This record gives sequence, structure tokens and C-alpha cells, in this order.
Amino acid sequence: MTRALVVGLVACAGCYAPPEPDCGFACGTGGACPADYTCNAIGNICQRNGTTTSVACPDTRPFALVNANASALNTVVITFESAPAPSAFATGNYVFSPGLFVSGIEIVDNQATLTVGGMNLVEYTVTVSNVTRASDAAPLALSTAGFLGRPAFNVLGVHATSSTSVTVAFDALPDVASIAAPNAFVIDNLEQLAAPQLVGTSVVLTTTPQSPVFYTVHVTGVGRAVDGEVVSGGPFTFSGFPTCPLFEVADDGTFGQGGQALVIVMVRPSAHGWVELYNTSSMDIDLSTTTYTLVAAGASFALSSLGTTIRAGGYLDFAWPAGFPDETAGGELVLYADATLAPPSIRDFVCWDSDTATPSAKADAQSVGKWSTPVPACAAALTDTSLMRQQFSSGLFGSDYFSTSQLPMTCP
Repeated sequence: MTRALVVGLVACAGCYAPPEPDCGFACGTGGACPADYTCNAIGNICQRNGTTTSVACPDTRPFALVNANASALNTVVITFESAPAPSAFATGNYVFSPGLFVSGIEIVDNQATLTVGGMNLVEYTVTVSNVTRASDAAPLALSTAGFLGRPAFNVLGVHATSSTSVTVAFDALPDVASIAAPNAFVIDNLEQLAAPQLVGTSVVLTTTPQSPVFYTVHVTGVGRAVDGEVVSGGPFTFSGFPTCPLFEVADDGTFGQGGQALVIVMVRPSAHGWVELYNTSSMDIDLSTTTYTLVAAGASFALSSLGTTIRAGGYLDFAWPAGFPDETAGGELVLYADATLAPPSIRDFVCWDSDTATPSAKADAQSVGKWSTPVPACAAALTDTSLMRQQFSSGLFGSDYFSTSQLPMTCP
């Protein structure tokens, strides 16, 4: 009986073999697996040698959103742990805070590239829902990620601050290396005598002496310091600052009627003169779609004819309109919302000297808040004085201006 049991056990031992499934278990540290198995990176599974890597093995990794990144202007790339299911193409499955509109999605492997609009330079959070893993329909274990927005990088304005100095103002800090690059700033018909200097978020250029004409500035390859986004738009224009300055008058700094976005900042009311406007709002203003009208001594000028856009918080300089009279001895400039030129549509107002040609100037100025203290624009005390905007000030407050005797101007 003992001999029969031994024979039986020996026979059974030859019949048993450990199970060797094609897909075994999760890979260990560094892809470690038992003998006869190799770690398959697709799913992090130990797979039996001799089977193909196309065998559908269950994925042991949690399905997660790895990160999100604003890789380019209006583009957000979302990286998943592995390839997502087709549900990842649904724009409604991506919710941004602050809100962003998703207009398109492209997916390659485990990355979804989203086209969005209206990004600002702020921190965003994206939350993804209803998206599963393509291989096994596993739900997202981690569905949120943060990233820094990447909007356009803009030039707010270009101004001559002296007869040999020009300031280029940006809406964010520019990269130091990019502003020092050759041909980063080129001014037609002016030479630069020194390397560009960074002052806050502006760049100051030193030039050969300017004339009272318009110059064109080309800004090329200048990037934003935080993300390298290259400046958009241009070329840009500014009025040269002559060695002997012409008469200039500035707004008193108050808002126009109804707190309108567009205000008049400074005026040089003569041949070779100019007008400077300021967009106080957080939105760009496309003048070509507006009915804004400037009026001086009976002559009118439609701003839509300029065919340009004033960036949010930006300035626009343009030539004193043809047909406008020389008003260095006294005058007024009124900004209307439309071409009806009715008093209710007045949006901003600047006047200077006594202006005997339009005795209602003071009443009109008072009606839209353009006659105020401590620096009134039209007061009789300014008969021989004009107001100048302080360098780098916004022009929205009385303290942004100082008085200078400039009327009439006599040059040697």
C-alpha cells in the first residue's frame, strides 16, 4: 500500500504546472517581472514571453490627467496618463476657471490639444469630466490641473519723451535678452545711439534728434519674460518730439460722459500736430466698427477711417486731421459717440485758452465733467499755459498733469 501511494504521487507530480497567463501582474520597480515574463510598458503589466505586445492586457495604472500647459497663443495641451477614449473629443467635457471657450480639439496618443479664446495672463484650472481610458474604459482618478494663461503680448503705445528719447510700452514685462537682440527695435529714418533700456514694463530707446513728424517703429522678436510669447501687431507710429516743442494741451484727466472707455489724452492742434487717445477699458476697441467722431471748430473726423484697433489699456497717436484748423491760439476738441453730434452723444471734451469762437465751451465742458479742479483744462488762468501729461502716467487723474508756459511758443 505504501509502495502504491509513492508511485501515485510521482505520477501526479508530472501532471501539474504553475499557471502562466499571457498577462500576469503589475510590473515591479524598474520593470521587474518573474522568469519567462517581460514588463510591457503599455499598461505596466508583466507579459509572458512569446506573446505579442498587442495582447489586450488590463492596465493597472490609475487613469489620470497628468498636466495642462498653455503651449502657444490660444492653445492648451492636456496630457493624460494614457490614450483617452473618443469622449475626449467633446468640447463640453472641459471646463475652465476662469472661463474659456473651447472651439476645437485634436488628440494624438495621450495628448489633447485644445484651441481656446480670450486667455489672460492669469492662473487657470481645467476640470475634465466624462472622459475614460481607451483601453479599458477606466474613469479619471485625477481630473483637474492648473496652468498659466498665454494671451497675446502687446505694445500698448510708443511715445517720444524728448527729442532724443522714445518709450515703447508693453502690457507685460519683456524678456531682457530679446530686447537686446539686433533689430529688435528699428525706427524708420532715425538711428539709435545706445542699447535699449528696460524701465518697468517699457523699453526706452535713445535716438538721433527727432523732427515734428510721424515715425514708424518695427518691434521684432521681443518676447514676454514669463513665457516667451513674441510680441504681436505693428508696426507702430509716434509723433517726433522736436527740439523746440510745439504747443500741446492735455485733458484734465476726468472721464467722459457715462464713464466711456475711449478718452482724449493730449492734443497738438496744428499742422504736423497730433491727437492721442487712451482706451481705459479691459477690452480692445476696433475703431473701424465704431461711429466715434472728433469735432474741432466745425470740422469733423470719423475715427473709423483710421482702420485700427486700440489695445486694452493702450494709446493711439494719429495726425491732426486734415481740414482741422490751427488752434494753438485757443480751441476745443470734442469726442462724440456718433455722427449726430448731439449733446447727449458727447463722450469726452478738451478745451484750452479763451476760445472766443465758441463761447459755449465752458458750459459744454461742465456738462460732461471736463471742467474740474485741481487742474482745469479751460480755466482763464491757463491763458499762457498748457497742461502736460506726466511721463508714464495714465492721464486719468488731475495729478497726472503739470503746467508749463507754452502759449504762444517762441522758438529761437
